[in-house]
This record gives sequence, structure tokens and C-alpha cells, in this order.
Amino acid sequence: VLTLGGADNDVGELQLTETPFATSSGKRMYFEAKVKLTLASSGTVAANEIFVGLASEQTTTNFMNAGGTALAADDCIGFVKYDAGASASSVHRKTDVEASDTGSWTPVDGTYATLAFYYDGGQTKFYVDGALKATLTGSEPTANMTPTLFIKAGEAKANVLSCDYIL
Repeated sequence: VLTLGGADNDVGELQLTETPFATSSGKRMYFEAKVKLTLASSGTVAANEIFVGLASEQTTTNFMNAGGTALAADDCIGFVKYDAGASASSVHRKTDVEASDTGSWTPVDGTYATLAFYYDGGQTKFYVDGALKATLTGSEPTANMTPTLFIKAGEAKANVLSCDYIL
């Protein structure tokens, strides 16, 4: 559970202290996480920045830009929701070059969603609650990454990102 402190731009981030995963041409990878966003009283979904997936090991201040409108992480693969947006995009990012598909997941206050991606060695398919939402090719990150949960407040609310499991 990542609970924000209640001030604008508060950040919660969870990563391993090592980076044991990388995509490789011809090799398969599967990632899945069950997460939910719980809003504080009068909070809004759009005012949160969220990332769920694999990413290069980076601190909160250089994971997403200050405005919450773009990733700053060097390498990642997963789901990202920016400040002022209602939905999250599926994303690949390799040394700051990005491929994405918008509208993959729309968080609903207090409702768990199962976010998954499958990399088959050449392309990645993104799923939400078992339904295919996007397929990306290009910009597959080949650098080492770690499982990552990230939430940043775009409003002064103590919103919560909960994770039931990651596999």
C-alpha cells in the first residue's frame, strides 16, 4: 500500500534494489499486477500520476517529470497515467525513446484492476482484466529493469495505490 501524505506532489514509489529483468529479442516475458486507486474525500482520478510495470531503477524525482506529464525513467514497460488524464497508456521506453498506446486502462476509485503484459520476443500485448487493450512494437527496453509501483499526487489529497500481488 502506497499512501500519499496529503500534499500536492507527494510521491510513493516501490522498487526492488536490483534490476533482474530485461527484454531480449526472441525471449518471452510476462508481468501481471492487481492494483487499485483509492481516492481521499473529494479526490479525482485525473489528478494522479501512476506507473505499474517494469522500469529502470530510478528515484522519485527522476522517474516522472515535475509536471506529471511525461516519464523521465530511462527504460520501462507497463502502464502509465499522467496528471490531468483520466486513463493510462500502455508504454515501452528504451533509453528515453518511447512507444505508447493511449486509453488502455481507466482507474476507477476503489476498484481493483488486473494489469498485464506479455512480450513474445518481438512485440508486447497489454491486457486489463484479461482483455487485450494494446499491442506495441519498437522501443522495447533491453536494459535491466525492476518491478515498479509509482503514484504521485496532482492534488493535495492522501490518495492510496494498493497492490494485491505482482507476478
